[in-house]
Amino acid sequence: MSSLRITPDPTRPHGGAALIYLPRQSDPQAEILISVQNRYSGLWLAPTAGEDEMIQVGEANWQAEPHAYGPYPVEVANDRAFARIGPEIVNKLEEFAPLTLLVNDHAFETTWPEDVFPRVGAALTGSVHGIARPAKTGERGDLVGHATVSDEKEAEQDPQPQEVTEDAPEIDGDPAGPIDELAQERRPFRYGLLAAVVCLLLALFIVTALIIQDEDPPVARQSDENVETVVETTPDCSFQALRSRIELEAIREALNNCGAQATSDTALMLLEQASGANDAAALIAFGKLYDEAEVDTLFEEQFGLNFPDDPSQAAAYYARANDLGDAAATTLLSRICTRLTDSTDVLSQGAYNDYCS
Repeated sequence: MSSLRITPDPTRPHGGAALIYLPRQSDPQAEILISVQNRYSGLWLAPTAGEDEMIQVGEANWQAEPHAYGPYPVEVANDRAFARIGPEIVNKLEEFAPLTLLVNDHAFETTWPEDVFPRVGAALTGSVHGIARPAKTGERGDLVGHATVSDEKEAEQDPQPQEVTEDAPEIDGDPAGPIDELAQERRPFRYGLLAAVVCLLLALFIVTALIIQDEDPPVARQSDENVETVVETTPDCSFQALRSRIELEAIREALNNCGAQATSDTALMLLEQASGANDAAALIAFGKLYDEAEVDTLFEEQFGLNFPDDPSQAAAYYARANDLGDAAATTLLSRICTRLTDSTDVLSQGAYNDYCS
């Protein structure tokens, strides 16, 4: 069996992704399918139920039948074919695990490298939301103000005493005599006069309200203008607001305008997005984060993005920018290759062979 070379994905420094380099003698195809088998148990890795939206770390689902992950697009850089895999595989494997990878029906024995590590919640997207409990269908509970059936029956059986009092003046043979009869004749006139006064007051109230309403809009418009002015002086510096900028020049301008309102996480996500879109300037800036000999003032000093010195990672970014024809990347790649020449570790030697020779 042949062996594969597996390295961390330099475009995903927080883990949960890896690059699988295909053997040089193999004929690269447009895409590949990958099945993962544990050589000790003979079982095959498969997706865990319920993890369609969020890939957890560990708790791998091993089964007797092979499961094909993918298809994964095959990319070619510096005459080397490779594919990028994500947390669906990386989050489920432990370091130094003995594996057999079945790549398009070709078997490769390998040991999972210790520098390819998982990322918690790598498959999550968007903001974190709370989980609301839906109301139960038909649930009513005790409602204040609703009369029960027994209350309605009691109301029917208990007549109001006011009804007797109101009907009393209409009884024939009222002892009040002619004086009460005259008062009863004048009562409709008094009621009509009272109704007219009420209508007049109501009309005055409506006219006054309309006049006040006509005078309010200028004040309201002035208030709206003040609110708009405040909004204009407070820009939205979240990643969602700035994510449309995929070129480093536009990203630098936006972050400089935001100042302290932009966070280091927003700056890193914007840089990752731009480098993933193969913006040469963004690739160089990412390479400098791994190159102790170079400093990017905006990302390292203003936002504090400081990664451990890793010449092999820096070389990977510089090489991608160099492939895009960036002259500055050519100079930086030459310098980092000089450093890799003096390194004896396996990763540095591999990076030198891939990017410098």
